[in-house]
Amino acid sequence: MTTVRVERTDWQRRGHCVKIDPMAFAPARGETNGPSVTTELCRTCPVQSTCLGWALVTDVAYGIYGGLEPAARQRLHAELIRELDGRQMAGSAELAAVVRATINTAPAA
Repeated sequence: MTTVRVERTDWQRRGHCVKIDPMAFAPARGETNGPSVTTELCRTCPVQSTCLGWALVTDVAYGIYGGLEPAARQRLHAELIRELDGRQMAGSAELAAVVRATINTAPAA
């Protein structure tokens, strides 16, 4: 088994995921996690919205961020790109609205 060292930013250090092996959030290529303990953990995390926003802004194509798997984030990212029509995503009201809506409509754990 390989040990993976991950450098975290301040908001990432406050996440619930710091107590879990980072590989739990990154399924093997071609696999999907489906509903899992990792997405359930995200739903109660104090930095869930920051995590989701960061993943959308940076267009992370792998792993679980903000409680969403890559396919769901890719759909949100594409929707935001269309809505922003060339404007910056980071700090936009549209990004904030999408993150709020996603967090508020996530099924309860």
